Amino acid sequence: MKASRIRLAWRFILVAILISLGAIIWLSQTSTLVSLGYETEKLDKQEVALDREATQLQAQITQYEDLTRIEDEARTKLGMAPAKNKVYVKIPASQADQTPETSSNSRLAPVNDWWRELVEMLPRPFKGSAPPEPTQPRK
Repeated sequence: MKASRIRLAWRFILVAILISLGAIIWLSQTSTLVSLGYETEKLDKQEVALDREATQLQAQITQYEDLTRIEDEARTKLGMAPAKNKVYVKIPASQADQTPETSSNSRLAPVNDWWRELVEMLPRPFKGSAPPEPTQPRK
């Protein structure tokens, strides 16, 4: 009789321990879900605030890019005014086609194709080392 009471007590203790462990696990998961819910809500509010700020900044950029505002700022703060006289320079076609190398202007610095010299220093691939170019387009 004593042995059956001891077994019954151990079973009762074992059931109580299992129920306690299940309750602890359930409470842990529930508290984790609740804290994640609060964090998600906080991040959603932060996203809305940042979207609102981005919209305001975009409106401010649009306002700053307005040409009439730029012109007013140039006149009032910088003391600028529109040009009164427009100067046009006509370049003959024969002179426009000349490069600085062929130009007779001695004040210009000579053109140095340093990059061409650098490319010529690079090793060339051996014949046949490059893959052959396809003769027909692939479909």
